[in-house]
Amino acid sequence: MTSGTLGAAAALVAIANPLGALPVYLALRAHGDPAEHRGDAWRSALAVGITLAACALVGTRVLDAFGVQVAGLRAAGGLIITAMAFSMVQGERPGAQFSRGDQEVAASRDEASFGIYVPLSIPLIAGPGAMTTTITLAASPEIGVPATLAAVGAVCVLVFLTVFFARTWHRVLGDFGLRLATRILGLLVMAVGVQMVVAGVRELWAG
Repeated sequence: MTSGTLGAAAALVAIANPLGALPVYLALRAHGDPAEHRGDAWRSALAVGITLAACALVGTRVLDAFGVQVAGLRAAGGLIITAMAFSMVQGERPGAQFSRGDQEVAASRDEASFGIYVPLSIPLIAGPGAMTTTITLAASPEIGVPATLAAVGAVCVLVFLTVFFARTWHRVLGDFGLRLATRILGLLVMAVGVQMVVAGVRELWAG
């Protein structure tokens, strides 16, 4: 991997934060066997991968269709990511990041597998922050689409491992460890968000 790919992967993994979604997944699949966890892991990784890959491939075209500059999206996305990072630093659980309606829809299904797609994969992991970051990375001349797709692949691998070994992660880290990891990632995500805001405003000012 090049330095650009590594940087893109690190930023995208920190913002997607699959580990932070563990409590939500364990609530959805309270009594699951290894086969169910494996299926959930594949479904979640695929949903996240398709969503973020679509953002990387056609995101800029969608922006062009609506007359939105990438610099504007970068600045707006940076604000969203910074706000999200502030919640992470405060140690808030991921459940607060999606609406009560999403929770009711997931809970109303006979099968917990629906909750793997909504709200776990979208919008909890592949949420506005991850989507915005993917689009801006793909549009960046220093990184580009191939490196961004490689970063999306790294996120998918981590999503699979997180869901498949969910109970192991929770047993090893515990609630305190998960909150600590979320706070540490929150600091990194906040730095990414601030940099995006500064870069976006600078581009808009220069343009």
